[in-house]
Amino acid sequence: MNAQTDILEVLYKYPCGYVKKLEEMIGEEDVRELEAIGYIENAPSEKGYTYKTTKWVKQMTSAFFGKRSLRDYISDFYYTYIKRVSFSI
Repeated sequence: MNAQTDILEVLYKYPCGYVKKLEEMIGEEDVRELEAIGYIENAPSEKGYTYKTTKWVKQMTSAFFGKRSLRDYISDFYYTYIKRVSFSI
């Protein structure tokens, strides 16, 4: 799970760029897996293959790593301490 979180964090910080650079950061095998499951799309360019993350990945990574609003904090407080909702894995 930790390795998957690290890969998602890389995709959040670098939503587009060159495939070679992404392979240096996370490894060639992981890049191929991201392509296979549809997390990234790639295209050829003059300097080499490029990639970009899909809309679904952008939404998912912004939920994990993005800024939280005041509304998010209030909602978390409400469901955790007032409604006593607890989730565990």
